[in-house]
Amino acid sequence: MSKICIPIPSSSVIGVSSTSISTPSVNILRVEPAITGLIGGGSSNLDGVVTAAGNYAVGICIFLVIGGIPAIYQLTSGNNAENSPSVIRPNDFDEMTNAKVWIQRM
Repeated sequence: MSKICIPIPSSSVIGVSSTSISTPSVNILRVEPAITGLIGGGSSNLDGVVTAAGNYAVGICIFLVIGGIPAIYQLTSGNNAENSPSVIRPNDFDEMTNAKVWIQRM
């Protein structure tokens, strides 16, 4: 069995929960076992996660396991072009009202 070590600054707060949070904050690392892909839309893919209207705060991180490979993505402000697996644009991306992208951190 392998271990994943994630260095966390002492000033950070990390919460891991299996219960839904209506508006996850930036200080949370969400484990999302239902997300099994990156692109293709729908609730099982990262690009299908609703990011508009404050559903996910900029800065939040999501831990995923896709095809047995762990990954962490952080929601950031920006208009980067999609470049899977490094940059994932949410389906609800909008240049003017919802310029956010998922950036792979691990």
